[in-house]
Amino acid sequence: MTIPESSGTADILLKSQAEKLINQLRELEGALMQQRKISLQGVEKADKMLELAFHRMKLAQTDREKNAWLFILSVATYAFEATLSFHGATLGSTDFGRSIGLKNAVHKIYEFDAMFSGTYIRNVRKIADDFNVSVDVGEIRSIRKNFGEALATVRTYQNVRNVAGGHFDEDMLKYVEAVQSLDFSRVNMVHMALMNFSAKIAELVFGILRDAQKNDAPEFRAI
Repeated sequence: MTIPESSGTADILLKSQAEKLINQLRELEGALMQQRKISLQGVEKADKMLELAFHRMKLAQTDREKNAWLFILSVATYAFEATLSFHGATLGSTDFGRSIGLKNAVHKIYEFDAMFSGTYIRNVRKIADDFNVSVDVGEIRSIRKNFGEALATVRTYQNVRNVAGGHFDEDMLKYVEAVQSLDFSRVNMVHMALMNFSAKIAELVFGILRDAQKNDAPEFRAI
């Protein structure tokens, strides 16, 4: 036989549960604020990269120099756009609001990978040829293989890109379902793979420029 709790005991239990819930909410709010702070630092770092690449591109003296810095600028632009979108994913007051920022990151990931993966080998080879520097195409290809599993995941976001990426689908329920299907950790994993991959390729271009400097290319004597 269960003995009913007295009103006083029930009130104490209810108050204890309420305090526990409030403390959990405060901890969650604190974690979210810390996440916002960290993501904002990422935006600021990406902005500095963007500023440097854009500045060097604008100062380019020749077409081959400008082309090299435009390639680096494309990577810096992706980094800035993606980190800005991830920061947006920390600003919403609801899970749905934060997921809208996350789907914006997915849109950047999908579109940049679609462009970059189909052009990076050709572009790096052209930059190398312009400065009479040799590159190993096999080495270039092998870099993507190191991130192959994570980058293969980009294609799975096609539906999100199609119904919620750069526009509003006329069926709002499709939009909502696509946005709510996203997982922050998974999207961030794919973003980091794409960021690290493209940064490795950009390092090859910096290597070409250093070799060009050694070969006394006039544009890069100050590098």
